[in-house]
Amino acid sequence: MAHAEMWFAQESSGGSPRTLTVEEALRMRPVAFGNPKLLTPSATLSRSVRWTHNTADEHPRDLLDGGELVLSTLARYTERRPDLEEALSSFLDQLDAASAAGFIVEVHEDRPRLLKALASVALERESRVDAKNLVPLLRFSREVRFIDITECLHREVISRQMNFQDPSGRWDPIVSATTNLLDDLKAPGGLSAQELEDRAAVLGMPRDSKYVAMVLRVHETSSDLAEERLPRFAGLIREAAFHARFPVLVASGAGREIFVLVSMPSSSSENILHKKVGSMVSSMREEVARRRTYNLIPRHLIGVDDRLSRLDEVLPSLGRAAGIVRSAARLPTVLSPHSESQKRGYVMAEDLGTEAVIAHLTTNPDLDWFREKYSYGLTGVHAQDLRELVYAAARTGNNKADLARELGLSRTTLYTRIRKLERITGGTFAGEHLQKLHFALLLNESSSLQRNTV
Repeated sequence: MAHAEMWFAQESSGGSPRTLTVEEALRMRPVAFGNPKLLTPSATLSRSVRWTHNTADEHPRDLLDGGELVLSTLARYTERRPDLEEALSSFLDQLDAASAAGFIVEVHEDRPRLLKALASVALERESRVDAKNLVPLLRFSREVRFIDITECLHREVISRQMNFQDPSGRWDPIVSATTNLLDDLKAPGGLSAQELEDRAAVLGMPRDSKYVAMVLRVHETSSDLAEERLPRFAGLIREAAFHARFPVLVASGAGREIFVLVSMPSSSSENILHKKVGSMVSSMREEVARRRTYNLIPRHLIGVDDRLSRLDEVLPSLGRAAGIVRSAARLPTVLSPHSESQKRGYVMAEDLGTEAVIAHLTTNPDLDWFREKYSYGLTGVHAQDLRELVYAAARTGNNKADLARELGLSRTTLYTRIRKLERITGGTFAGEHLQKLHFALLLNESSSLQRNTV
């Protein structure tokens, strides 16, 4: 499960949050169809359900964040196991420790030893002094479809949560679930296409969609409070998409990043992609204005991949979008409020050039030797004319007629300046030596710009 904490709530008529309880969940059609029987009557059913979790793992504690309604067939608890009671007791103790909302198991008559062990463990839990505080243990009497239960409960929880803005700064449940989905996709073995599609559908995504990847990155120079604001920021993005009727997946990314996947019809063109992303960014701005929460939203950049990807291809797409936004964050020209990308509201690969690559190299201390060797004698105010000569040569392909014209120099003055540069740098003003000089100056310029970027 995700590292982000889950929270579901609805604003009642009195303005206070109301969560989905286990008792309410049991009355919902896909759950009620299974006719679940409470094996531990002392346990309270008023516990809040923040999410559902299907598991076959024998050690669920580290997989849960608290508040999950856990569903399982206990597939690993076979009739041949000699330690069924001990293993079940340990399993339920872990659910208690993780503060799960409840546990519903589907075990049929063809597993008599497991049924007996369940009954024995239930009696033991009922005999405890703190029985009412333990996780409720229930068993389905009929065969059910876990996917139907999960989808139904998640939709109910989502509809409640959308009407309540949690002020505590915790990650909202759908963000947590989407983070889980991406983590599971990235894990060794990944997810099958069908499972991936089913889980995305539970989160409200249309089937047979493609996705455009967006990565929102909070500026490195923002206050430490920015990290605390990220959950609210993610909630605002989801709220904006909800009001604009855009199906999106929002997840917690690396560091100060938020991943956004905007669902689009698989036949969408590049023009539609730009239009949809632009509308999404506009909706976010409108949501900020509607809430009047400018002070709660950290300064940020948005990077967008320009390719549509299937759900099983979104990780590389998110990687490209993250690379774009991390590169853009190093460039003052992109951060400028007058830049085209800032006016548009997001950055794409076409907005970046060689300077973005150089900006990454600038911070690599292993290249200091190169920068110092080939920019020697070309730094400082006194060498401005030599630097202009190198830059102009790069722009003109070192064509001497064009070079003299661009610099406004006579041929005699131009060649005098070239000889001066060759004497200082110890190389010929042509070919690879000229490329090295130009690259070293670009590294120096990028370093200076990044130091002055706020």
